[in-house]
Amino acid sequence: KVVDQLFGKFKSNAVDGKDLLNLLTLSGVIYSVKLHKMQTGDNGKPKLNLNAMKQSMHHLAAYIIRKFGHKTDETEHVTAIDDYGQMKSDSFHVIKAQFE
Repeated sequence: KVVDQLFGKFKSNAVDGKDLLNLLTLSGVIYSVKLHKMQTGDNGKPKLNLNAMKQSMHHLAAYIIRKFGHKTDETEHVTAIDDYGQMKSDSFHVIKAQFE
């Protein structure tokens, strides 16, 4: 039932890398609500910090994509400014990820 509830939010049975963060965050919310109900017996919603949960899930999503995605020959070039005002540039291989 919970899996159907999770994947019911998406239009297909497969989730790509972009939707993975949303799926993980939604599963964290559902887990927190279920745990709150089990611990307190209260049907009310627990106090959740969604930004902190999403940030935590962002790291997990990045790990999953890097670990289980497929590295391609396609490269991207990125330039950013660090905390000290220095420009940093690097190239990286694109990782394709789709999970069923």
